[in-house]
Amino acid sequence: MAVQRLGWVVVGIASVMLVCAAAKAADENVQRAGPEPQGSGEPQGSVALGLMTDAGVPDGANAALTLQVAPWLRVHAGGGTNTVSAGYRGGLTLMLPLPVSPSLSFDLGHFTDGNANGLVRSWVGGDGPLKQLFERFGYTYVNVQLGLEIGRGPVQFFVHGGLSHISATLHNATAALVDASASSDPSTTVIVREDPVVRAWVPSVKLGLVFYFGGGQ
Repeated sequence: MAVQRLGWVVVGIASVMLVCAAAKAADENVQRAGPEPQGSGEPQGSVALGLMTDAGVPDGANAALTLQVAPWLRVHAGGGTNTVSAGYRGGLTLMLPLPVSPSLSFDLGHFTDGNANGLVRSWVGGDGPLKQLFERFGYTYVNVQLGLEIGRGPVQFFVHGGLSHISATLHNATAALVDASASSDPSTTVIVREDPVVRAWVPSVKLGLVFYFGGGQ
């Protein structure tokens, strides 16, 4: 249920972004059809639609649709991979309307279950006695990150770093613990009645690029 709610949150963010983009297009059509505003002194079409790509930990590599709905607010929704499975993510970034600006970002994402034993082998050099725990491995994460946004034109670069809260359900826990205990004491019986959930705060970082259609803020 929690994963379903997370999916609906990301879908909701994407829907809002598409509505804003449609409203922007309609507004620009009205402006082209009508007389030029006199002495307004304000830029037109302040909402900017674009594409964002980034890579990091625990986010993996992602591509997303993004909207800069105000000079100080950017929202995004999209998906990607962590080399084990596919996932999706939505979030927002607060910033100052400056060519180089500090920022505060929040992201909510989820990666579906996948076999992570190949990744574990590359880290520790072997499967180990608990390899069954990683045959179905996925996680949900929440990022809280400070960063730096560089550029106010059609192309912008960013670097974010902070903390991520990760929640992962460990499947096949009984079988993995039985295999581990059998190697030391064959008479030991281990039973796990429910899949345990592991939660932890870990450092996180990501680098990314945003390209806006028709120019940025």
